[in-house]
Amino acid sequence: MNLSARSLQQYSLFGGVSEAAIDDLLQYMGQVNFRAGETIFAEGDQGAEICFILQGRVRVEKAGVVLAELGRGDQFGEMFLMDPTPRSADVVGVESGSLVRISHRNLHRMSRKDPQAFQMLLMNCSREIGRRLRRMNERFVESRSGQAPPSPGGAGAPGEDEFKR
Repeated sequence: MNLSARSLQQYSLFGGVSEAAIDDLLQYMGQVNFRAGETIFAEGDQGAEICFILQGRVRVEKAGVVLAELGRGDQFGEMFLMDPTPRSADVVGVESGSLVRISHRNLHRMSRKDPQAFQMLLMNCSREIGRRLRRMNERFVESRSGQAPPSPGGAGAPGEDEFKR
């Protein structure tokens, strides 16, 4: 796949990041192919990069439990930006594909060269982590009660504005 700033801007990780900033970061991105069944990284590995899926699918699992299945446009490995501890789960290819890796060192370089673009990238990662946490909470409640949790804004549920206070 031919990577360009314009093609990457359509994905949530790069939303709001200028074409010029992505162009600059492109020179530091490494594209990697993976196969179905291949371990991309294992729980306990030292993580120092974000991975962004260009094509194919991966499964995130811990102790044999599937936490998520991710595909084109999804990212993983971003937790190291907020918590520089070893990887917390395995990531395994479900169907062959390719991904882009952006190392911590190169993200740090971006933070010095273009702090605004780096801030936008961090905000995009934080939003994705928040969405995943919300889904995990819903799955947890569902597993405990045997039924889906109420939808946001439903009877008795606090509105989104209430959380902003």
